[in-house]
Amino acid sequence: MPRRRALTAATAVTTLLLTALGTAAARADTPTTLYVDRTSTACSDTGPGSDAAPFCTAQAAADTVEPGQTVMLRNATASGPVVISRSGTAAAPITFSGVLTNQSVPGIDGALLTIRNAQYVNLDSLRTHATGGAASVALVNAQHINLSRSTLMSAGSGTRDGLDIDGSSSDVNVTASSFLAYLGTAVKVAAGASHVTVASSWLTVAQANDIGLDAEGTTDLRVAGVSVEVQNGTGLSITGSSSGSVENTAISPLSHTQIVVSADSAAFVTADYNAVTADPSTDTYRSAYNWGGQRFTSSAEFYAATGQGRHDLDTLALDAPFPAVADGSPLIDSGDADAPGESATDVGGRARVDDPLVPNTGTGAGTTDRGDSEFQDPLTVSAVTMAPTQGPAPLPVTVTAAVQNTWSTPVTGYTFDFGDGTPTQDSTVPSISHTFQNPALAAGGTYTVTVTVHGADGVSGKGTGTIKVGSPGPLVPHLGFSTSSTSPSSVGATLSAISPWAVTGHTVDFGDGSPVVHADGPKPQLQHTFPGPGTYTVTDTATDAGGRSATATQQVTLGTSFTPLVYPPRVLDTRIGTGGRKAKIGPGGIVKIKVAGAQGIPAKGVAAVTMNVTDVNASTDGVITAYPDGSARPGTSNLNFRAGQVNPNLVTVPVSNDGYVDLYNASGSVDLVADIQGYFRTSPVNAWDPSATYYLPTTPTRVVDTRIGTGGQKAPLQPGQCLTHSFPAVLPGNGAVAAAVLNVTATGASSGGWIGVYRGGSVQSIASNLNFQAGQTTSNLVVVPVSDGAQFCNHAGSVSLIVDVQGYYFSYGGQPATGYLPLAPSRLVDTRNGTGAPKRRLGPNSTLRIKVTGTHGVPVGATAVTLNLTGIGSDKGTYLTAYSGGTRPTASNINLAPGQTRPILATVPVDSSGYITVYNYNGTVDVVADLEGYYAPVAPLP
Repeated sequence: MPRRRALTAATAVTTLLLTALGTAAARADTPTTLYVDRTSTACSDTGPGSDAAPFCTAQAAADTVEPGQTVMLRNATASGPVVISRSGTAAAPITFSGVLTNQSVPGIDGALLTIRNAQYVNLDSLRTHATGGAASVALVNAQHINLSRSTLMSAGSGTRDGLDIDGSSSDVNVTASSFLAYLGTAVKVAAGASHVTVASSWLTVAQANDIGLDAEGTTDLRVAGVSVEVQNGTGLSITGSSSGSVENTAISPLSHTQIVVSADSAAFVTADYNAVTADPSTDTYRSAYNWGGQRFTSSAEFYAATGQGRHDLDTLALDAPFPAVADGSPLIDSGDADAPGESATDVGGRARVDDPLVPNTGTGAGTTDRGDSEFQDPLTVSAVTMAPTQGPAPLPVTVTAAVQNTWSTPVTGYTFDFGDGTPTQDSTVPSISHTFQNPALAAGGTYTVTVTVHGADGVSGKGTGTIKVGSPGPLVPHLGFSTSSTSPSSVGATLSAISPWAVTGHTVDFGDGSPVVHADGPKPQLQHTFPGPGTYTVTDTATDAGGRSATATQQVTLGTSFTPLVYPPRVLDTRIGTGGRKAKIGPGGIVKIKVAGAQGIPAKGVAAVTMNVTDVNASTDGVITAYPDGSARPGTSNLNFRAGQVNPNLVTVPVSNDGYVDLYNASGSVDLVADIQGYFRTSPVNAWDPSATYYLPTTPTRVVDTRIGTGGQKAPLQPGQCLTHSFPAVLPGNGAVAAAVLNVTATGASSGGWIGVYRGGSVQSIASNLNFQAGQTTSNLVVVPVSDGAQFCNHAGSVSLIVDVQGYYFSYGGQPATGYLPLAPSRLVDTRNGTGAPKRRLGPNSTLRIKVTGTHGVPVGATAVTLNLTGIGSDKGTYLTAYSGGTRPTASNINLAPGQTRPILATVPVDSSGYITVYNYNGTVDVVADLEGYYAPVAPLP
């Protein structure tokens, strides 16, 4: 059969030792056998060498063995050379079998095993592994030696051979054996030796310039049916007035020269039916033959010049594994069956057979293959299939074997081994039924089923298959999602399910109104494009081979990513005509503002903008509502103001498809100023886009209070003074901080003025974040880039400053990120009329819990909500704090004077129950909360 041989010593050592141990263990115990087992507690070098009381060393057995006896080496490790000096007879030879190795002790000279001055000794099924500079086996003045079915290896430091035959030895017959010399020659014959046969064997050397078989001055050398594997060395070298023949050999094309016969031997050596291939294109000195000092690169050239090699082949593939043989190989049925020394079996003990698919071009019987191996009937089981492929125990299964039978050999039957401990079953057909009664305990919960096919010619072949047999259990689908780095709304869905049965398919509803999708198989992957940002409920219905179905749902969010602006542009100022006409907005008036495509904001892909809207010169109390242009105006408010005051509020508002937002004034007339602080893009998380950031709400924390010295300054900010504060550069487990979300409060102002908040070190702009008047306490939400810290600059009068951190925008860092989903504004709570809460004012030191998930379009699993929070008509000075529940933070969102109405934009974390909490410090106050959008974990990148 075809096989592949590795040249590495490590691989060869492992293979030979494993094979050796198996062979030794299989030997029969006979009365004529002496045993060597150093691991036995009963071993003794004084005998008797029985199975129960073996010798400890191989040398003790060698010194005791008598003609007709066999020495079985079970666990024999030699600390020095082993010498066989006792002889057998022609009718009763001495035999050594088993495994012999030596300790890697530097300085060991000679060979691991030496037959010295002895006759009629057989080395049969012997495995030797010599290290430490020792050769494997040596023959010194030895006659009538048979080496068969053995493997001899020499590896380690120093140049040593596999088999050394000295010049005084004769009648040596080597058959069906393998030799490996890591440094040296596989088989070496010294001058003077005679009648040496090497047949049906494999010779390999692992180092360059080594020799497979090196014979010098050998009389009657017979080399037949040998495969030689060598790299850049010589395959066969016959020198020193040698005589004999070389036939049916196959030599590796990688050798420098395949066959070398010196001038003084050329007249006495015959060569034919060999397979040699030279490749002079890689080295001009490569040759198939060096005969009598003349180089030849082809068999035709060699035959024409010498008359030798008439039937030689030089067609071995240069790039094929050597000497792998398959049907059609020129090595098959092309050898000389009558070659001197040729054996009736190959290296594996297999008989010569006729390949019916290959013409018989050899001599004699015409069925002898060249090289060490005889290609056998390739009858085998190519596949073993199960129906069903898996299921819970007890599981009835039909096992079917597919047979590869290129020789059309009559099949006599099949043997099935189910791998579950039950007896094997024989059958005359390749299909059989079997019930696996118990779950498989092996890794993966599988049984391995082995089927053996039997041919009429005595050949058998095997094949295996696996069947997964588990315990009864439910069908449990699972969905996984990943977003694309190039297509914002394209999501990859990975479908899987756990079941003791094979999962047969999935049906998926992506929850966006698109047609359901059917996919076969246990783990299909689908790509789906959603209509745009949003939270969608995806439903997967899985089916299995047991006829069951089960459904799983999972929400997938395509969020928007936030880009803060270092220099917030002013897009509206009705006092001077920026962004529109120069005029106040009257009652019921609407101002339309172009935001997408304006002043550095992208023209496309903008989902929402965050802008600071300030009312100035109001003629009466009123409210402003922000909403996307072209959509219905919601019944909510973003900015509540009083006549004679200046009131800012941060607004996050969706943008229409054509890039506009509208500001609606409910009553009176008022000037409006709008400064954009950042925008949300309609792209999901993209780790390769450093400009995209995502929000992490935190527990509100006070970082500046100039009234008491928090943040480093215990004094009001004077006109033109800036206070600088540093923020963390990185959020552990998330990414680099891009911007901070701050609640900024001005109180105790000596005159009207405004605060601008800028990135540290940047040029101040005309955009304002917080406008106030003398004696007025005003707060506003601010989003500011903080890569170099933030500076808070007062532009008029003196004023105390309070700063509370509400959260951070960060660049994607591999952790689950949250995306913002803007919604059409809706009113969550209004305590004035009982919307979403009892119809009563919020009292002192009291809290109001507001349900936010599972309502108004906010899905369960949202991490935070953005809302416009308004305190209305407080009867005492107070403040409101919005938080997720639990321990109340010391920070505030809105500071209210008696009778004051103030709004503020707040992004509030949601607790595990889907609620937020609003706290009132003092007096009573009505609370209005208008939902603007929410944050939710977005589908991760692949």
